[in-house]
Amino acid sequence: MKTLLVIIVLFSISFTQMNAQCCSPGNPAGGIGAEGILEKNTARISLIYKGGFSDTYFGGNIGGSKTLQPSPDFIPSIKNANYNYVGLYSRFGLTSRLTIDNELGYFINKTQNYKEGLIPSQLKGYGFTDFGIQFKYRLFNRREWEITPGIGLRFSVGQKEQKDKDGSTLPFDLWPTTGANAFTTSFLIYKGFPHYHLRFFLEGRVDFPQTAKVYRVDYKNGNIYSLAFISSYSFDSKWTGVILFRNEYRRQDIKFISPPQEIYSSGSNKIFIVPQIHFRPHKNWYLTLFTDIPVYQYYNGKQLGNRVAYGLNISRYLKFQSKEKSQSSL
Repeated sequence: MKTLLVIIVLFSISFTQMNAQCCSPGNPAGGIGAEGILEKNTARISLIYKGGFSDTYFGGNIGGSKTLQPSPDFIPSIKNANYNYVGLYSRFGLTSRLTIDNELGYFINKTQNYKEGLIPSQLKGYGFTDFGIQFKYRLFNRREWEITPGIGLRFSVGQKEQKDKDGSTLPFDLWPTTGANAFTTSFLIYKGFPHYHLRFFLEGRVDFPQTAKVYRVDYKNGNIYSLAFISSYSFDSKWTGVILFRNEYRRQDIKFISPPQEIYSSGSNKIFIVPQIHFRPHKNWYLTLFTDIPVYQYYNGKQLGNRVAYGLNISRYLKFQSKEKSQSSL
């Protein structure tokens, strides 16, 4: 169990709200990390940085997986987009079976650079994203098998409908938050082979965003379905290599006018490879480097897709004494 706990702590890249475009509102995905159950009275605090860049359009008149080049029928106004994001994640083992997760993120910047000759040449948003809370309960744990479902909520706490220096409302993609709360569900299946230093995880999550006001209109982001297969190999007590395969499917957004309309250029299906390297410089400290590499992207309509993302995670593992143990030691 202690070996499994170490690996779970190492997989400290939490997965949060995922969006079709590089810089859409909401917390950016950092890969799906294997977040199982912590021991009772233990905690993990993590600080994550993630940056991303995109300059390529995908889709077509009806959507697709091909990249789009400028043509008389398609003249994109956005030259490229990028973001820099930091997030604070905390986990605490309430009991031997129940763990509570919390997350809060902040966009240092969400930037769109426009084609030459356009005014303004650049627009930028920033601010807090969403606060998430999730409860995970271990149903089964025996002989290096673990099955853990989870359920939670995400609350919009950031400022939406931000304005630029001239007082104009920024594009929706540059808001730090969608402005919508959401329900979340997840599951984790783990199987370990400690003798071979190998561990495997299958983890999934579904986000159900609720309706929110966007430009004074009721708007609902599409449900997000995520599934990941993760394999890790421990080289020694300090270094662990990880390869993660993640699939993200997002339904189209809906604007509730009369009648309700699906947003044409929204929704996607993407597959990523996420190599990671984990280093433990000290017994209770963990460092993680990762990069998201898209290997397949399908978008409905014309959308700015993912090009590259990268990040760093620093985690600290803590253990607290129970009141009974604390009193007995006096």
